[in-house]
Amino acid sequence: MKVILITFILIFSFVLIGEDVMKETRGIWVDKSQLLEGEEFLDELFAGLQEANFNAVNLCTYFQGHVIYPGSEYLPQHPDYKEKDYLDIAINLAREYDLEVYAWMEWGFYGFNAPDVTESDTLGPIFDKHPNWLSIDREGQYFIRNPQWGDFVPMSPVNYDAQDFLIDIHLETLDKYPFDGIDLDRIRYGTADFCFSDTARILFLRETGIDIREMEKGSKEEAVFIEWKKAKLNKFVERFSQALRENHPDVKITSAVVPPYRINELGQDWPTWAEHGWIDALSPMLYYDDIEEHVEKAEAKVPDDFPMLYGLDCARSSEDLQAQIELAREMGASGVVLWFAGTVEEHLDHLKETVFSEPAEDAVKIREIGPEYTMPDLEVEEKEVDVIVPDEIREPGQQ
Repeated sequence: MKVILITFILIFSFVLIGEDVMKETRGIWVDKSQLLEGEEFLDELFAGLQEANFNAVNLCTYFQGHVIYPGSEYLPQHPDYKEKDYLDIAINLAREYDLEVYAWMEWGFYGFNAPDVTESDTLGPIFDKHPNWLSIDREGQYFIRNPQWGDFVPMSPVNYDAQDFLIDIHLETLDKYPFDGIDLDRIRYGTADFCFSDTARILFLRETGIDIREMEKGSKEEAVFIEWKKAKLNKFVERFSQALRENHPDVKITSAVVPPYRINELGQDWPTWAEHGWIDALSPMLYYDDIEEHVEKAEAKVPDDFPMLYGLDCARSSEDLQAQIELAREMGASGVVLWFAGTVEEHLDHLKETVFSEPAEDAVKIREIGPEYTMPDLEVEEKEVDVIVPDEIREPGQQ
């Protein structure tokens, strides 16, 4: 009888302890360069993250028109990763340290990068095969020039074949590896001046009667075009979410997204993603010294119970990073995701001693998809846009 009583007390105690564990996502993006360091490096990295009470890692799986893993039906494996299955190694090690593992599909609608694409004899595996998937800007250009990181070539988010490809490559990654979640990235237009592709022109003309080639900046027609681009991307995210829920119902969906003031600029209407339950958590990337205004506006754009996991930059002092985590937490955040594993080591001891002193469980839970999304009334008036001058924006591959 005493044995039964003691057993009951122990079980009840464990239940109470489990209920007391804080629900807060403490994630970090693990770049392709860290995966390439190999097993010993990753073992040390994950051990340090666990010791500092992190609970999730986002592992890069797709970049520059390639995947990291072997045997893809849709894309070649990047040549730097053919020696081993680095993804399998990383997943198994992360599990040993009780870390939730997310597949970070880093490049999203970005398909290629080169120092100068005008001098490149290829546009990579995606565009060499599907040049009609290119997104085009207002001036007829097909790439985004970054003085530091070279030229980036985006896909057209309104091209249905490109959308299907992106859904397929995400599903394939989950078919091959036992991820707990998938972290979307760059599900957006390249810049405010994209997409002026032939596909976009034909669709927009057919659906609104407006020819984007005759559209003036700042006009009512352009305001309609902005809303149309957001709506088209919304339909893609809905289709993506439905496909993933059908094929991998136990996999959580998160997404790195732009700050609130860039929603119209890049056509990324993530508040609607949250409202309809297509995404289980969002990570607005707030790589700024002062994040308070951004957090306040982001929190106001989503339902009260929706998990916001703010993307914060490790390129600052440990004290400043601590202050940003505390501020986000006080303002309603469900967690943070740090950029990135290559620069976090110097902060681990400080985080363990301060904001991450106690363990926490990943706060992301699978949400139910809401009613079918319908295109909005596109008869919109010009709107005053809240403009904040951004710091430097991270592009794929930036460290």
